[in-house]
Formats: sequence, C-alpha cells, structure tokens
Amino acid sequence: MLIVPALLLVVPASGITEISCDILVCGGSTASLAAAITAAENAPDTTVCFADPTDWPGGQMTASAVSAIDFGALNRDSQFQPKTFQDLVAYLHSLGPSACWVSTTCYEPQQMINGWVNPKLASLTNLCY
Repeated sequence: MLIVPALLLVVPASGITEISCDILVCGGSTASLAAAITAAENAPDTTVCFADPTDWPGGQMTASAVSAIDFGALNRDSQFQPKTFQDLVAYLHSLGPSACWVSTTCYEPQQMINGWVNPKLASLTNLCY
C-alpha cells in the first residue's frame, strides 16, 4: 500500500479547519467510499481522510430514488467478496425481500446511508469524514 501524507482543509461555516492525513481519498462515488473504508480497515495505524463533496456518501449507490446493486454470478458468492462488502450485503438482506425488477437487491438510499454507510464510517476511528 502506498501511503502519501496529505493535508485536508475543511471549510465549514465557522471557518477553515486543517486536518492532517496519512491517506486522502477524494470523490463522491461508490468507489471513493469503498476506497476510504478499505484504507481505514487495512491501515488502522494511519489517519484516513474521506473528502466527499456531497452530504450523502456513496455516490450512485445512495443517490437514486430506489437503488439497486447489480451482482454478477461470481459476486453473489461471499467467498469472492471483501469482508466489508459481505457486511453490506448482509445488511441489505436484513431489510427483507427486494420488490424491484431491476435487481435481486434493491433498497431506499436513505436506508443505506442511515443503516449502514454512516454507522460504518463512524465505527472507523482512524477515518475523518
């Protein structure tokens, strides 16, 4: 893993805040969310900063009216999934059967954000978001 020290300047309404990071992940996509979580889980002695330009982390996975994750044949088998993805899939299955026609796994984005994404980000003590 390549670790490059970075500096993140956060500009909340109250003024500029400087946060020192070992790893900086920028972007508003599902991939950037996955990268930030993966970095924080696999490098617990580093500080990971996740800079998402939106207030709903996860990109397309959490931005639609009703979202769906498309699984290929191999991706449905948990042995081919990283641990975090296994946890995500288990959470989605805990919501009950999916009633959409576009995927076997559909959900309302707010459920995903409140029930899995935000708790996951909050549980990673070395991740700044």
